[in-house]
Amino acid sequence: MGYAIASHIYTCATQAGVVVLDAHHGKYSIIPIDRARSLEGVVQGWPSLAWVETVAGNGPTSCSSSSLLNSLLQAGMVTPKTDLRFQVSERSVGFVAQEALLDALAAAEAPKIRWQHALTFTLSVTYATVMLKYRPFDALLHAFRRRKEYKRNAAANHSVDDLRECVKAFNWLRPFAYAESDACLLDSVALTDFLFRQGMSADFLIGVRIQPFAAHSWVQAWGFALNGLPEHLAAFTPILSV
Repeated sequence: MGYAIASHIYTCATQAGVVVLDAHHGKYSIIPIDRARSLEGVVQGWPSLAWVETVAGNGPTSCSSSSLLNSLLQAGMVTPKTDLRFQVSERSVGFVAQEALLDALAAAEAPKIRWQHALTFTLSVTYATVMLKYRPFDALLHAFRRRKEYKRNAAANHSVDDLRECVKAFNWLRPFAYAESDACLLDSVALTDFLFRQGMSADFLIGVRIQPFAAHSWVQAWGFALNGLPEHLAAFTPILSV
């Protein structure tokens, strides 16, 4: 019998091992390299740690996969391939660093704020607050996927200048609601929703950093970081992209 990562589970390989995000419960865990390697080729979608062996110089593991696999099955993180309801779809995660954030964060001039911007911003912050507080995190991700697919064709009607002006408007309105430095998740969800409401599609990402462990979220579109400095984001390994 084959196995696959469950649809609400996201993983990435780091030098410390495999980081696992349970999107339904909003919890992270780290499986050490020696144990994580035992599931390569056993679980579909399990990240490869071959590059860690090259970097860290660790030898092959003698750890059996059975105990780890059983614990992941019991936790609902891994599912038999025969159970198609929970199989993970093909995922692509990546970050293209750019030198500029569309000049949006560094722009000195105030954007042209219209009442529609203020209304949309209020709706987006409210949406982000409600979804993060009252709904499972994977429900938010599912909603983002559906909306992104719906907006995919409409995105072709917008330019980089349109994107820049929207981000500038959002940045100008943000201090009236919260401080970006204290709420990266709220900020990223609100910005993604704000762009959706403006007819634009964006990627919502979460990355992790080891030693010390930290998780960070940001938004990017067309390869540009929209709410974070590329040199800061480079320290995080993407684990999720919607």
